[in-house]
Amino acid sequence: MMRVFSEIDTLRYPAMPDPKDYDKEQALTWVWPESQIKAILQIDPANAHGDGFLVFPLCLTVYDKDERHILTVTFQQTDFRMLSFMTGEKLRDLKGDKKGYLSPITVGIYQYDHYEEIDLLDDERDSEEMVETLLDLVTDELNLDDEPIIASPLVSS
Repeated sequence: MMRVFSEIDTLRYPAMPDPKDYDKEQALTWVWPESQIKAILQIDPANAHGDGFLVFPLCLTVYDKDERHILTVTFQQTDFRMLSFMTGEKLRDLKGDKKGYLSPITVGIYQYDHYEEIDLLDDERDSEEMVETLLDLVTDELNLDDEPIIASPLVSS
């Protein structure tokens, strides 16, 4: 039985990765063949609505068989410089004693009706481990029974 997913309206979230900001010819793509789900790896995509206070080092944008954007899972950080500019708060007040201008990495999960942010226990991950974490999150969040397979270069369903 084919599951039906709801499409994300990016206007619902003032700060999320732009689901269309990826290399259309070179992006790494995974598919869940039985579920007919496709995930596209994005590296440092822009914010969906121009300048935002979040940066996204790595994310997976997920589409259903009808090419509807149904999920984004991302590693993200707050850019305290941009947040300071946007709110008028002093940079030092926002970031506290932390060095640099970015917050620790968290995981963001964007769905059509829900946003969740998860703190990580350790920030020391290589990009391969980060991608595996994102793939696992997609499988868990959408309750998929099949395993993803890499399908690069980018393929259309």
